[in-house]
Amino acid sequence: TDGRVLFDTDAPFNAETTVLVAARGLEQAVATGKPVIGPEISDQGMFDAQTIPVFVPARVGGEVKYVLIASLRLFVISAIFRDQKLPADWTGVVLNDKALILARSRSPEIYVGQPAPHTLTAAVAAHQEGIARYDTQEGWPMLAAFVRSSLTDWTVVLGMPVAAAE
Repeated sequence: TDGRVLFDTDAPFNAETTVLVAARGLEQAVATGKPVIGPEISDQGMFDAQTIPVFVPARVGGEVKYVLIASLRLFVISAIFRDQKLPADWTGVVLNDKALILARSRSPEIYVGQPAPHTLTAAVAAHQEGIARYDTQEGWPMLAAFVRSSLTDWTVVLGMPVAAAE
């Protein structure tokens, strides 16, 4: 709970660790006793670029004594869209609570970590779920269904070309 790493699954067993984790998610997990996802894409410290840290408190005798920390690699989320075999002209997107793209079915290497189009973020900010018309970063008009998770405030968006919808 003080940020000292006791062991690291990427290091040999019994290796000395001198890493200190200073992260809002760690502090929040200790204070609330609840798991914390994020809060943001990490590009420094013990987390690789393009990862989301996950903090899970571990209790001993009812008190938070440790925090398990894992890194969720964003390319794994994008791969879920790929594995669904969406039509080539559809776009699947996952946005965080700040409307940054966490995953994208097409060209994730370009767009992950970038802000979502304003027309999409406006609709997502106004409603927990719904349908929105927006233009992709490539300029393609889309009709999208979206839903925001009450647990993480992440939003999953599935867009199809407006022409196909009409």
